[in-house]
Amino acid sequence: MHQPYVYKWTHLPTLKWYVGSRTRKGCHPDEKYICSSRYVKPLIEANPGEWQKTIVATGSPGEIRSLEADILYTTDARNESRSYNLHNGDGKFTTAGKKMPPRSKETVEKIRSKLKLQTLSKEQRQHLSEVNRGEKNPNWGLKRSAETKQKQAEARSLWWANKKLKEEQILCL
Repeated sequence: MHQPYVYKWTHLPTLKWYVGSRTRKGCHPDEKYICSSRYVKPLIEANPGEWQKTIVATGSPGEIRSLEADILYTTDARNESRSYNLHNGDGKFTTAGKKMPPRSKETVEKIRSKLKLQTLSKEQRQHLSEVNRGEKNPNWGLKRSAETKQKQAEARSLWWANKKLKEEQILCL
């Protein structure tokens, strides 16, 4: 039976996520399909116990591709720090040679109002802190070069400057 679907993979230790869709003939949510991402698929295959797959929705191929693009666009998946997605479904990828149409502002606002970005609860933050503490941290024992330290310091100062600018803009409203 042919049943296109949108899925979400969640990396349980970090709560990072990847959203994709499957519309191939003969596809079904119960199949053992992982994803098409050349980056995420090897991560899942290497540690399948650390990943959880959730079926977000099923429907016609057009509806499914549109929903996937809407989710990626409204969550700004490309720039979201907890997303593995490299695009926002904004016409920069194709489906069977067809470009996805751009969304109207009204559609985007409707989806944004229904899709609230997940914020981590106190328990989730505590869990992440415990999971990545000490020798369990993936960067444990790595030595950073002086160049890397300088780049990280510059990135941090830019982040703070942007955050302060946004706060100032909000206060001016």
